[in-house]
Amino acid sequence: MIIRPITSADQERLLLIEEELHDNAWKEPKTTLEQALNSKVAISLLAEQAGDIVAYLLATEDQHVKGNLIVLRLAVRPAFQGQGYGSILIAALKDLAVQKEKNAIWIDCSEELLSYFAQQGFRDEGESALGVHMVWD
Repeated sequence: MIIRPITSADQERLLLIEEELHDNAWKEPKTTLEQALNSKVAISLLAEQAGDIVAYLLATEDQHVKGNLIVLRLAVRPAFQGQGYGSILIAALKDLAVQKEKNAIWIDCSEELLSYFAQQGFRDEGESALGVHMVWD
């Protein structure tokens, strides 16, 4: 398995992952993906297995609280869910956050994912528009 930054050449394959997920929580995947890939403050990572993209993560620096990262999207292809790819990408993001001397990583998640992110070291910081506001610091 390879963890690497996302390139513009990966965009179409990432949009196919979004189609596979049929996830209405991320309403404008193409626009958001393009914005993240063109942003200088974005962090993008993907997990590739035998040349196939199995998961990806997009994060950006918080515009209001410099030094914090906000996870915009963590997506794992349905056939690869439950195999640790999301955890590996989160661990890679944590390593980058430490290297770049970031203070915290924030993510909003649904109630169903609360225990998953708690296992990744995030703590509940209250309600959000998507369910729960989680932080790792």
